[in-house]
Amino acid sequence: LVRTPLAEDPTLVDERHVEVACGDALAPAFWTHEHDAVVVGFALDAPPLELARRLRTGAVIVAPVATSEGAQRLVRIRAAPEPVVEWHEQVRYVPARRAPPARPVVRAATERPRVRLPVA
Repeated sequence: LVRTPLAEDPTLVDERHVEVACGDALAPAFWTHEHDAVVVGFALDAPPLELARRLRTGAVIVAPVATSEGAQRLVRIRAAPEPVVEWHEQVRYVPARRAPPARPVVRAATERPRVRLPVA
C-alpha cells in the first residue's frame, strides 16, 4: 500500500484534504477501516461485499463488476454491516488478474544451433 498526498502530485488538482492510497483491491489487507472511498480500476467477478464490511460505515466503493450476462456494470456500494449495493450503467474495464502472467520459457543457447543470417 502506497500513500501519496494528492497535493504533492502536480498533475492532479490541489486538494490538500485528499490522500490517495494505491493498493491491490483484491488483497484483504488493503481494505481497512480508515478509507472513506475506494475506486477499483478493473472489473471484479462480484461486488466486494465482504470487503465492504471491513470499511467504516458510510464509506463508498465504486467498482466495475462482471454480470451474469457476460457484461460489466458499475456498482456503488455503501459500506455497512449489511452493505447497500446500487447498480449503474454498463461499462468496459480490464478484468481482474489473479496471478502474474507466466514467464516465457527461455531455452539455453546450447539447445538450439546458432544461425548466421546474411547481411545484404
